[in-house]
Formats: sequence, structure tokens, C-alpha cells
Amino acid sequence: MGIAMIPIAAAKEGMVLSQTVTNSKGIVLSAAGTVLTARLISAFEKMGVELVQVEKDEEVSEEDLLIERQKIERRFSKINDNSMLGIFKAITLERLENKRK
Repeated sequence: MGIAMIPIAAAKEGMVLSQTVTNSKGIVLSAAGTVLTARLISAFEKMGVELVQVEKDEEVSEEDLLIERQKIERRFSKINDNSMLGIFKAITLERLENKRK
């Protein structure tokens, strides 16, 4: 499960907030874990909320995983695996593999 920051106009019923929504004064409007309804989305729009952070399912095909792995390998092709960037590459590849599970 991942997260995405989306414009309130793109929010849909059934999405789940992954972060508390506050107004410009820091007052909590809705807690993380809240399931969005049409009424709540409309209220957010009226209160001037522009963005919300929601949970999203990361359905990734094997083909997409292969393409992403190839991109990572290409970007880091000249990096020594023992360097900080090499470690970052390993972590990035590990996170990509975790999307498969």
C-alpha cells in the first residue's frame, strides 16, 4: 500500500486519508484513516482544502516492474555498489521488489 498526494478535485468516495487534514490555522478537519465520502469531499472543497494525502493500492504488472528495474539499473550503471549511491540503488531495487509481494 502506498500513498499519494492528490488535488481534492481528484478525490473519490471510498479513498482513505493517509494523513490528517487540517485547515490553514492547523485545526483538524479529518483524521488519517477516514474514508472519504461525497459529502466530506464537498466540505473540504468549501473549506478551501486543495490537496489530500490518500492511501493507494500499488498494482504493478510484472512488465512494469521489469521496465522500472531496467531504468534504475541504467541510471546507476556507473555507480560503485559500495558507495552511498550504490546503497541507495540497492534500497530502491528492494522497494521495487516489495511491490511484487
